Amino acid sequence: MGQRFLKTFYHKDTKRTKFFFVCFVSLWGIVFLAGCIPAPYSQPTAPWTFTQLRALDPGDTPNPSHDLIALYTRRTTHNLEIRLDVLDLNLAQQGDLFLMLDWLPGGESAEGGGRAWDVEIAIPAGELASERVLNPHLNADQFPTPLVVRDPQLDTITIRLNIHQLPQFNGHFYAAAYSTIPGTGTKTDEIEPVSSEARITSRAPLLLAFWNTMPAHTPAQALRRWDGAHTGPLGQRHGLSHLLEAAEHSRIPVVLLDAATPLSLAALDMMGKMPQLTSMQSQGLLGLSETLPAAYYGTLPNWAIETISQHNRAATAAFGLRGSQLVYAPTLTAISADKLLIAPDTTIETLQTQIYRHGAQAYLPLPVAGNTSQQIDYNGLNIEIRRALINAALAPNNARPITVLGGDLPHSNWGDAHLAEPAMAYIAAHPWIQALNEQDLLTQPRLDTRILPTSNNSNDANFFPVYAALHATPDSASADLAYAALLTLLAPADPLHPDLAALRANYWGEIGIWLAAAHWELASTPWHDGEIFTDCTTDPDFDGEAECLLALTDYFAIIDPDGARLSLLLARQEDGSIVQLVAPSSQFTVGLSDPLGWDLAAGVQADPGVISGGFAGPWEEYRVEHIANGIRLNSTSISKTFLLNDEGLRMEYTSAIPVETQIPLGVAPELRFSPGWAERYESEELLQGWAWGIKDNARGLIQTSGTLTHQTFRDDLPALSLPENPNFDYPPGHYFPFPLAVATVQAEGTFWVQISLLP
Repeated sequence: MGQRFLKTFYHKDTKRTKFFFVCFVSLWGIVFLAGCIPAPYSQPTAPWTFTQLRALDPGDTPNPSHDLIALYTRRTTHNLEIRLDVLDLNLAQQGDLFLMLDWLPGGESAEGGGRAWDVEIAIPAGELASERVLNPHLNADQFPTPLVVRDPQLDTITIRLNIHQLPQFNGHFYAAAYSTIPGTGTKTDEIEPVSSEARITSRAPLLLAFWNTMPAHTPAQALRRWDGAHTGPLGQRHGLSHLLEAAEHSRIPVVLLDAATPLSLAALDMMGKMPQLTSMQSQGLLGLSETLPAAYYGTLPNWAIETISQHNRAATAAFGLRGSQLVYAPTLTAISADKLLIAPDTTIETLQTQIYRHGAQAYLPLPVAGNTSQQIDYNGLNIEIRRALINAALAPNNARPITVLGGDLPHSNWGDAHLAEPAMAYIAAHPWIQALNEQDLLTQPRLDTRILPTSNNSNDANFFPVYAALHATPDSASADLAYAALLTLLAPADPLHPDLAALRANYWGEIGIWLAAAHWELASTPWHDGEIFTDCTTDPDFDGEAECLLALTDYFAIIDPDGARLSLLLARQEDGSIVQLVAPSSQFTVGLSDPLGWDLAAGVQADPGVISGGFAGPWEEYRVEHIANGIRLNSTSISKTFLLNDEGLRMEYTSAIPVETQIPLGVAPELRFSPGWAERYESEELLQGWAWGIKDNARGLIQTSGTLTHQTFRDDLPALSLPENPNFDYPPGHYFPFPLAVATVQAEGTFWVQISLLP
């Protein structure tokens, strides 16, 4: 009597919990268990590989549950296994399936191209329907009962037969399959006969590419972008961490187009995530393209692009990451011929593209319009995307498109904690899909037929004075700070408000204050001989109004009569290196406040979230009075005196009413582009005041006759090791741009503040 041991092995996904339904029917005629019991999900066999793929078939059947798209075969020690891929295995809509096998001479004609088949296995529709062996040539009662595994999540059906019970089986056979409308025999799709030794050479190239991957300027933004609560398109936990974890688990490579910028790397390092990135990159699972900044203000000059690229590459190397042959540019531009340029192209209406040549330049126009949040959902990859992939795999080699999935990460379901994992698992389980890593992408065929679209941005002239001054400034620590400020104004943002460029344009001229500092840093006279230098005739921030420069050998300050504020304070250490102490918070970010409060015509007051320098405001008209060692700014109600001496900057404030004023401290901001930077900052209460800065290095000291309070970006740094908690009351510093600290002074109206560099 034939052995009937395991009748069906059914995988079902219920509320994201994976089960197989195992039905035991009889053993030698004795009924052990009627019905099915759920068993925890486990991979029943080893993963299928591309070398086991025997046939591909187009996604061309109206009912996706009838659409057979691939057939695989393999032999293990004891079993013969055949797998069928269905475009969408919906068990409620599945057709009757038939699998034919031929390995013996002779046989009877059956469905499947007129071949004489030795055995035909019927797999009826229905979740728990029993398969049947239709075998006119062999004795059906003696044929081993197949084990059938249906996996609706991966859209596969696997049939397993005991090799030792197959008569005269020699290892080589032919297979075919077809589907029919249930109970009718009307064929709906088929895979034609194929040899078990057939080899498929074509695969569907798939690029998983993401942008806006880590637009983070504050601890709050970093945490939300990494593992945010209720932030995704479906309102669930969402972030870059879930994308990377799913990719790492399924070993599917992804490309982050803009994560290798200095600002994003600083955020990831602050959160302790660099080891994961370096590990994934070394395994070929993570591509980190070089990134050029957004062209909010027109096309960047070539020299600016090259300098910014040098800054980007230096930061990438500093954080232990490998350089890339990919370059992501938000608008098309000329780059090195040995690199592949990737640029968004809004004219592409599908998710498929190809690599082209324009002269010596290779470039990949990146589909944007088709990259929506609906690429994946609880059913996995969108059916139309699956159909596009299988059809791409069947395209001729010289015309095979690259399917690009991913897109704008904060608005993509790929960052959803519940969706990324099954989507990656689907790709990994279908070896006719080739997920491209960086090296794979560089070796894809290149065409000559596409014309480069041109950028509509051409308003370079509005910002030419700043560009010209930046280009003319020699290399120095202060010039590096100017370039970092430029990158801040060009950094991507999410959400991208249509007025963001106009808002940031109000702060464009502030780049000039670091250029003025560079002249102090590099010059040898007159302040290096001990004189106090005062000049209120220059306009370093290009606003059409003069600012006051105060300089000594060891300190440099810019006082702006607009708001009577300290725009910049630098100090020189004993070794001659330059340390920034005070600067506007716009150096680190612009545009985090509610757009409803933006005033695009208000200059440096355009963004109410920006602290425009130390002691800024009230915003009245001030008269400049030159005094010994400094200047005094007087309005109808307030007097501010700024004095520079060998101990630092002293500010004396006189007002008839109580005062609260802020001092933004950006001590050594260049440090944030090096590993472990956030841990090196420290806050310390001293008898003589409050110190903030770098452990065992440069620190700023604030002393005052008023009441001093302070907050810093690292006040709750341990919280960044946990997922975002919407019920947790994060401290104010959680929302500061890093590496900002803010000192607040309150007084009855007359007080002084001294800002110095601690040795």
